[in-house]
Amino acid sequence: MRIRQCYYRGAICVAVLGTVLSGWSLAQTPVTISGPARASVGELCVFALSGEESIADWTIVPPTEFYVDTSKRTLVFSTPKAGHYTIIAATIIENKPLVLTFTCDYGVTPSPNPEPEPTPNPQPKTIKDWVKQNVPPAGTSEVKFLAECYEDAASALERGTIRTTEAGYAAIRTSTQTKINVRVWGEFLNGLESQIRAQLGESPTPKELAATFRQIASGLTE
Repeated sequence: MRIRQCYYRGAICVAVLGTVLSGWSLAQTPVTISGPARASVGELCVFALSGEESIADWTIVPPTEFYVDTSKRTLVFSTPKAGHYTIIAATIIENKPLVLTFTCDYGVTPSPNPEPEPTPNPQPKTIKDWVKQNVPPAGTSEVKFLAECYEDAASALERGTIRTTEAGYAAIRTSTQTKINVRVWGEFLNGLESQIRAQLGESPTPKELAATFRQIASGLTE
């Protein structure tokens, strides 16, 4: 499927709201938007019009990058930011303008009311525990590649090929660019670096950092 990249523009929203105020109907039509009501952060979501001959102008609120295929019947998006996203399609059915909406809870867990209330996950005691608890669901197929990044950096620190801790952090940032989807793993990697600095301080030795990198690799692969 050939797709073209689209970007949110304020003018689109103004146009949509203006047409609504001018008497457009909201989703009271046999044509609907189909797609996932919930998704994990980084997951690719596809939304499509149900009518075989329907086409639309699309946008998303709050604004984020998205794609629309050349037929103008399908919208695709993925983002590292969690939130309640409203997909909007402006179309015309039987010479009548219509605005369709669909809400996706993206990376947002609905508030349950279980009986009894669930027991919260225990706070991680080690970097390894933190890693196990925070691997993003959308990145499970890439954990072994990320583990390799930390194993390779640990070995280089131990051999002296990498001589400073900041160079060790930089090696991880560089290697992850090609081995994993950084849009899926971005929040995890930022949180993990904060955990490392909190545990080791700002000036750990290369040997200390290498040992921590091996704990991370172990947490990813177990």
